[in-house]
Amino acid sequence: MAIVAAAFLFSFVLTPIAGSLAARAGLVDLPGGRRIHHAPTPRGGGAAVIVSAAACIVVAEQLAGLVASGWVAEPLGIVSAVLASALAPWGTDAAGAAGAVWDAGSPSVFAGTAACFLLGLADDARHLRPWTKLAVQTAISVAVVLWSGIAIPLPPVIGILSAPATVFWLLLITNAFNLLDNMDGLCAGVAAIAAVFLALVALDAGSGRAAMAAACACGALLGFLVYNFHPARIFLGDAGSLSIGFFLSASAAAISQNCAAAHGTASGADRLAAAVLLFPFTLPLFDTASVMLIRLREGRPLLEGDTSHVSHRLLAAGLTRRETVLAMYLAALIAGIPTFLLPRGDAAGCLSPLLAAAVLVALGAATRGAYTEWGADPGGASGGAAAWRKAGGGTPDVRDYGRYRAGGGNGAGSASETGSCGKMSGGPGGPGANPMS
Repeated sequence: MAIVAAAFLFSFVLTPIAGSLAARAGLVDLPGGRRIHHAPTPRGGGAAVIVSAAACIVVAEQLAGLVASGWVAEPLGIVSAVLASALAPWGTDAAGAAGAVWDAGSPSVFAGTAACFLLGLADDARHLRPWTKLAVQTAISVAVVLWSGIAIPLPPVIGILSAPATVFWLLLITNAFNLLDNMDGLCAGVAAIAAVFLALVALDAGSGRAAMAAACACGALLGFLVYNFHPARIFLGDAGSLSIGFFLSASAAAISQNCAAAHGTASGADRLAAAVLLFPFTLPLFDTASVMLIRLREGRPLLEGDTSHVSHRLLAAGLTRRETVLAMYLAALIAGIPTFLLPRGDAAGCLSPLLAAAVLVALGAATRGAYTEWGADPGGASGGAAAWRKAGGGTPDVRDYGRYRAGGGNGAGSASETGSCGKMSGGPGGPGANPMS
């Protein structure tokens, strides 16, 4: 908990600074088009999350090494005892193969996360084409898999496909979180929940350093969420959603490989690997699949943004923004429970995937028809830009951000809760900000 608290505090302090720097650099999401938030809002939240998590991981690794070596035993005394207690679950991996994959592959995971952050930053600044982003992501994923040796464990008969499957997995989850970043607090909250599941599974499997990294990511996301939950004052931006998605997907692949190595040929190894990979990410995967199916059904480009996401359909069904996000959090929590139960192999474990299935059925039933009733572009010209002009804002401009904040505005949350359009937030925290969302 100490590690999570440190990452939370660091992110909590750094996020407003990152927002101010993003606004000065022009990394501001403006109302207009399908972006129906009501005021310019900075996109710098991803930088605060990544820097906070990375700093805490580095510091915790160094402190854990000092405690394990006994270097801080004297003359620090009480400080040494406190450090040892705080870092005890994370400091060293259990003997054997449990943490070997993460220990060897973590540098490449961090490098890939940094590369995705830079890619997202370029997209926030220059609005890259979707296929350009996908090509760069593919290159990053291939490099990480080749460099790290991280590979999703597959049955021996198809083991040769392990590396390509891992590349596909990294691309899938990275973009799933990028697509999920469509409402205040949604992506950050669901990512924090996934990080909790990964940390607990890694810790249980004896991979302490992987658990520590996931815990640091969780703390940093929660610190940012204070400012990103509705009404949002800052957005993750593509820099945040892409890098967070990549880190979680690579961590899950490494942890699943760690677990398979620790269990060897045990009967539960395959179930454990599958549980680590699938269930913490049930909600992002379902959202991505449903969006793609809707776009295919309507004959629209797969990478063209719209408002057909699960969160948008819940809004159309009558929920408010906060109710929608909280419902999505609950769905992510329930769907993730099989992560712990499935590997047990008993009756409860074998039936646990039905929890995830029930969540998906409930979401599907609650949102059935909501998208077609609502329409593909509920905001349009009458969305956020129109509301901004009606309030006296005129044509939105980056310079408006400072004026809006000086006047006490509260970002995307200034919208009225009346009407389906008024319930939505935009930018990287709302529909249309991400060309693939």
